[in-house]
Amino acid sequence: MKVLFFLSITRMGGAETNVVKITRELVERGYEVHLATLEDNGPLIEEFGYLFASKTVVGLFYKTPLKSILAYVNLLRKHSFQAVLNFGIRVEFFSRILTKSFSAQTKVIANIRSTDHWRKWYHSLLDQSTFGLVDVWVSNSEAGKQSSVNREGISPERIHVIYNFVESIPDVYNQLIPQSNPREIRLGLLANITRNKGYYDLLDIVDQLIKKGYSPKVYCGGVDRTGGDFEKELKSRKLESYFHLLGYISDKANFFEQIEIFVLPSYLEGMPTVVLEAMQFGKPIVTTGIDGMLEQIKHLHNGWLSAPGDIDSFVEGILELHNNEAIRKRFIENSTLVLKGKFDKIICIKQWIGIIESKS
Repeated sequence: MKVLFFLSITRMGGAETNVVKITRELVERGYEVHLATLEDNGPLIEEFGYLFASKTVVGLFYKTPLKSILAYVNLLRKHSFQAVLNFGIRVEFFSRILTKSFSAQTKVIANIRSTDHWRKWYHSLLDQSTFGLVDVWVSNSEAGKQSSVNREGISPERIHVIYNFVESIPDVYNQLIPQSNPREIRLGLLANITRNKGYYDLLDIVDQLIKKGYSPKVYCGGVDRTGGDFEKELKSRKLESYFHLLGYISDKANFFEQIEIFVLPSYLEGMPTVVLEAMQFGKPIVTTGIDGMLEQIKHLHNGWLSAPGDIDSFVEGILELHNNEAIRKRFIENSTLVLKGKFDKIICIKQWIGIIESKS
């Protein structure tokens, strides 16, 4: 069976990470998986291109419409895809029309990756104009599903929720970092640097920890999307010595080995893969209680939830975890049980295969 993943970008974020994970599992099960992207602006093809039977950079259709259309149509004609899985708002409109125009029997699967609270009315209008060309929607969270039902008016019966998954669950108890220096706190955030991910809140969090007599070290893995403004803010507040800006992280195991507590002060989320990865590598989590995060973390059960922008609560959660080994162990143990439940790889891949191979 041939399937095509069609993505907007090749920068590595949560969606791209999950495409790689799903592809790996499908290939192991005998699928022939192809990749198309609008842009080639990140490491996905270079690092994971070996997984795909072909890689096609279609180009930005709103800049080179004829070239992009021909590239995509030729791809459809060359291969008889059973399904095209779209990832990205820019991809959807383009892919839906061309796929159904030139390969009517190919199933179009639209992916709802987040709650997308940033969407404007014209985004929804453009989306709704091609609803009839979508065979099935897949959301990675109940929050994303409900948001699309409320905002775009998609029938809830047409949206299937398939959670993100982790590929393995290691022995997390061996990964608790010894407290050699009780005043040093090693924090980690793995996300591209944007305001919505809460990076600027980290400055206030670190400032408070310093004032309380602690020595925080913050390891930040991700590409700077602020045009250098975040680094300028670090320097203007004289906090650059407390932050390690690591750029794109390919070795996530090494990243998580360096940190004690994972923090994600995000303002917008769907079902963040990185939270599952923090659980996977046995790290206690302090994050915001928003959207799909509530389907991953239960406050004081397997993590600490704060309201977006609540610096005091973040500091309280970090110090509670840093100073209380029993709570750290409880969070990690419960997170492992959560992963073995609804985020189990076997369950999630079975659901994906069911969607791809179903006749309706």
